[in-house]
Amino acid sequence: MSRTNACASWTKYLRSLVKSDPKHVLALDNLAIILCSLKRYPEAEAVATQAYKMRPFSYKASYVFGSALVSQGKWTPDAKQALRYASERHPEAKEPLAKWPAAEAPRSAHASPAN
Repeated sequence: MSRTNACASWTKYLRSLVKSDPKHVLALDNLAIILCSLKRYPEAEAVATQAYKMRPFSYKASYVFGSALVSQGKWTPDAKQALRYASERHPEAKEPLAKWPAAEAPRSAHASPAN
């Protein structure tokens, strides 16, 4: 099975899970990840937003939500907050923050304000 066919199968399966249980956060997270990998960022953003609203304190939901936004060039305060939260909880979540435009680089939530 090709990668495209596998992604299509998983996308169909995950959408069916979400249809039967709109609060199935794991299915939402994984669907958003697949959509991002397929570069279907607007769809990924919509799905990731649902998961993030249900679990804003999940590093995975935060990471997927922030990544879906920045993949579209949406360097928003919401994306910054979500990615900062994720990066403080999981080392692999730091990559999108490393790409943040220099003028907008987010500080750690624990950093003291500049004097």
